[in-house]
Amino acid sequence: MNSLISSKERVISLRKEGKSYGEINKILGLPKSTLSTWLKDLPISKKVREKNINNAKSVWAKNIIEFNKLRSEKYQKDTQLLLDNFSLQVPLVSKDILFFIGLSLFWAEGGKREKWSVIFVNSDPIMVKAMMRFFREVCFVPEEKFRLRMHIYPNIDENEAKEFWSKITKLPLTQFGKSQTQISKSSQHKRPINRLPYGTLNIRIGDASLNKKIKGWLLGLGKQFNNMPG
Repeated sequence: MNSLISSKERVISLRKEGKSYGEINKILGLPKSTLSTWLKDLPISKKVREKNINNAKSVWAKNIIEFNKLRSEKYQKDTQLLLDNFSLQVPLVSKDILFFIGLSLFWAEGGKREKWSVIFVNSDPIMVKAMMRFFREVCFVPEEKFRLRMHIYPNIDENEAKEFWSKITKLPLTQFGKSQTQISKSSQHKRPINRLPYGTLNIRIGDASLNKKIKGWLLGLGKQFNNMPG
């Protein structure tokens, strides 16, 4: 009997210290049903109440994190499914379509102030691939006329970047000029390391006639939009 009383007093003491039923069970080996009977009339102390609140907050936070994770995964999965379905709606790129793709990309990203050369600069490998097809299949640029130059950052391995752009453009390393390595004043070393893992590629074609031809195409395209009603 004295042992039972002693155990009960110990239980009450531990509870007042802020221990949970689970913690008391581990310490004394008493079933939770017994603990519930012994402690049912014991007022919840401030320490226990604060601990219960903190535990509840912890569980709630964990549940919210898990819920947000599952929701994010579902959103990404649903979004990817939509993107895949929409991607099937794109027609095959014919030569006519390639003409307008290349012209539009040059309109947006090309060196329009150049007089004697054709320059296109970008960091997107797919965009570079599209422009290389435009130059080869629409403009009929000879392979030896292409000159490449990379703009890279200190964290980028120059040789690795060259190998990457060589595969993208299908041009040999011998057609790469000296790379430009610098940090722009605007970035001030704040650019994320993995944002441009291979830097930016500058494609130059030393051909004044092609420069005028592309500018003429752009002029014709611009006239069509300018003359459209509305």
